[in-house]
Amino acid sequence: MKLPRPDPHCAPISFASLETVLESNTQLIANVGSWTDDWKRRKIEDIRMLLEGAINALGKVGLMLNVRKDCLPAILGILPALKNPTISNLSDEGWVAVHTILEEITVRNIIPSTQRGWRSGHCRVSTEQDRVVILC
Repeated sequence: MKLPRPDPHCAPISFASLETVLESNTQLIANVGSWTDDWKRRKIEDIRMLLEGAINALGKVGLMLNVRKDCLPAILGILPALKNPTISNLSDEGWVAVHTILEEITVRNIIPSTQRGWRSGHCRVSTEQDRVVILC
């Protein structure tokens, strides 16, 4: 998720929707002859699976946290949406990396609450490409 860097010299711009020009949906159409060929059918099913994955990923973002091991239970308590995150050891034995995929709106709510929870300066939020990284 890329966070915009507001320019204090620019006035905010608000846009209003004027008219819907076009609405669309995704459809995968296969030739009946291709569907009966086993090799082509597998390829079509593979494409269907990839399309469904892309559609299901809309609105989701990756969240990465580097956390001290002793803080991990607190982090998992603050981030209840992290049901099954990937937790990996880092080169420093006292730290772990926590990776998960969340709804974008959830991340927008988590980051400010995490920052408020660690006013002592133990947490830092940064953006790297399309990821949000919280270092605690």
